[in-house]
Amino acid sequence: MEIAVLRNGGDWRWVTDGEVRRAVLLGSEGGASEIAVLLGDDAMLRDLNRRFRGRDAATDILSFPDQENMNGPVRLGDIALSEQSVLRGARSRNKTPRAHLAHLLVHGVLHLRGFTHEAPAQAAEMEAMERRLLAEISVPDPYETEEHPAGESAPA
Repeated sequence: MEIAVLRNGGDWRWVTDGEVRRAVLLGSEGGASEIAVLLGDDAMLRDLNRRFRGRDAATDILSFPDQENMNGPVRLGDIALSEQSVLRGARSRNKTPRAHLAHLLVHGVLHLRGFTHEAPAQAAEMEAMERRLLAEISVPDPYETEEHPAGESAPA
């Protein structure tokens, strides 16, 4: 599997390309041969979000599935992340930046694979997959809070 990690903004020195690749590989479960990950900043993600989703706001992660190959084992797509938004998200969830980044990468790859969380049943399935996959690399349950212990879904 080829995982390209491109750095274009933000100060991502706190994470290695190997850590990014490991989380992406985990989320893909061997179902693709190529994914690109763009590590950027709020300005870049805001621009991408505005151009491709019509939302004029920064966001932590965007996933761009390769429409031509969504059902095949070739190119799955691209993921873009904002360092500032990842760090803010980690702080607000009381998670380490690395754990939050791993969760976002797995979450983004699952979107590339066609998973969604629009309906409650879909959200529960996707969260269960994320929990299972992240446990394989010892990342704590990303949905666990004081109000919602491990294994119990938080309301959407």
